[in-house]
Amino acid sequence: MHQTTAGTYRKNRLARVPIMVLVLGLMLAIVPGAALAAVSLSSITPNSATLGQTVEVTLTGTEFASGMTAKINKTTGELIVNGTELSVTGTTSAVFRFVIPSGAATGTHRLTVVKDTYEASQDFAISSIVKSIKFNNVNVLTSPQYTNSNNTLEIVVETNNSSAEVKFGSVCTIKADGTILTNQAGLGAGKSGSVYTVERYPLKPGKNSITITASVGSRNETFKFTVTYPDVPATGAEYYVGDVSGQSKIEAFGKNVVVDLEKGNYLSDADGFLATDQSMLISVSSMTPAYKPAGFTAVSPVFQITADNSLNLIGKPGKLTLKYTSLGAPDNLTVYRASTAAFNTGLKNMGGQVNQKAGTITIPLDGAFSGFYAVFISYVGAETYSDLPSHGWYYHSVSALRAKGVMEPTNSVTNPWAYGSVGDASTFGLGTGMNVRRGEFAFMMVRGLGLTFVEIPDAGGGTTIFSDVNSSVLTKYYRQSIETAARHGLIRGYPPGAGGLVNFGWDENLNRQQVAVIIARAGGLPLDQDEGRVKAALAKLYSDYDPGAVDPSISTWAAASVLACNKAKLMGGSPVTVDGKTTYEFNGKDHLTRAEAASLVHRYMLAKKLI
Repeated sequence: MHQTTAGTYRKNRLARVPIMVLVLGLMLAIVPGAALAAVSLSSITPNSATLGQTVEVTLTGTEFASGMTAKINKTTGELIVNGTELSVTGTTSAVFRFVIPSGAATGTHRLTVVKDTYEASQDFAISSIVKSIKFNNVNVLTSPQYTNSNNTLEIVVETNNSSAEVKFGSVCTIKADGTILTNQAGLGAGKSGSVYTVERYPLKPGKNSITITASVGSRNETFKFTVTYPDVPATGAEYYVGDVSGQSKIEAFGKNVVVDLEKGNYLSDADGFLATDQSMLISVSSMTPAYKPAGFTAVSPVFQITADNSLNLIGKPGKLTLKYTSLGAPDNLTVYRASTAAFNTGLKNMGGQVNQKAGTITIPLDGAFSGFYAVFISYVGAETYSDLPSHGWYYHSVSALRAKGVMEPTNSVTNPWAYGSVGDASTFGLGTGMNVRRGEFAFMMVRGLGLTFVEIPDAGGGTTIFSDVNSSVLTKYYRQSIETAARHGLIRGYPPGAGGLVNFGWDENLNRQQVAVIIARAGGLPLDQDEGRVKAALAKLYSDYDPGAVDPSISTWAAASVLACNKAKLMGGSPVTVDGKTTYEFNGKDHLTRAEAASLVHRYMLAKKLI
């Protein structure tokens, strides 16, 4: 006789004989006696159990009465379990219920139900609560160290008891009935039978301690793991944000990708309603794209940035900053966006503001932002164009704007500004008489200023402002630039004509005084309101300006803007030498050439540190 943690071993009143073994796992022991009938253990539900789990045993035989107990026998001793007799049917069957005690060891046991001098026995497995723990489908139950390339981790806990409760650190608890307790968005937590899953357990850069606790009743099993998240831009790595509305800045892959969001930002669907899913996923598609735009090579990995629904929009304009690996001049660096990882579909040159000291480039992130992004550097000089000599006064400006997608050759297949088949593939379109169109200058200003493109309909009228800017003449991208310029007050349309329609005149020329007004508006330049003082100052600056003329070379409505642009060193005049004396003419009503437009926009971008 010996003492155990659950009770005291009670020897049967009759001598015990060897147990008869019944095949298929039913082990029956009959204690013989001349007048005693056999008692058999006909079923155990369940046939294996975890600590703290309730078990029901059904017995058949004769002469049943109250007072049954159960013994769980292992080589270490016996636990006598006090249970509850549920029912006795006549003298032929009985049901007995008991709870697996917390002190019982796991493994295969001998379960014996005792009724007076009768015993019925069967092998019975007592298992731990947790069967397996997997990180990203890798069983880590015996491997507490794990490295994960993503900032979230899939954790799957399979238990031997569907009535268990599983706690995933301080992030989430999944109760036995499937209730999920968490304050984290986008976890993807759930329960199916005895499998408990958290699809996106959040990780911070470096080492993460994760404690998983499974419990049944008062019994707990605890497992501790260390998961390392290196936070580097490795191919296939992902950075997941469950709810952007709670983020003002997202820093991924060691700050190789930074998304700045205005406080209180959100995602909306294509119709402007708050999106059901507010998540954003940033991933490393590849270290270099399969396709590169002509004359460019990648100097960053390819990053994919997407919403749960690729049509979702950013509610408020944000900024995207990417690191690059190049010592190249800022003028030659740009960000390209594509609709595929190969970078051969939906390609757009996004430009970007370079911070050479930090090695980063920043572009607006707005509207339908989902796509693939990478930093590129132009390695082909613009002097390859026959009308752009490297010694020309406009060379550096055109070269920089071309690299950043602010300006395109006139004969480019993507240039829509009604220049026709001017020149050939070897020319950029800078010859005499190549005047800039109103639509192209609006595009150059919007791109050069880094303004967020407004959203407009995909087809139909195209914009909500100008009747002549529609999908029959311009693609959405270029229509957006005109709409954006108009909404920012940079360029206005013409007064309403027949039927009240307002035209923009996107394929018409601009003159220099009109451009001065645009630049003054864009830069918020202070305008002198004293008309007489303005006229006197302009008369001293420009020899072609006569304030008393009926039709002066600088119109009164543009005079203050022309003066402001001169003071800001953004627009000046052309030198004219007569009899050895040099003066300057503004030529306010002359058309602005493409070369002049490039020089002016580039100068403005440099002054505002936008390049």
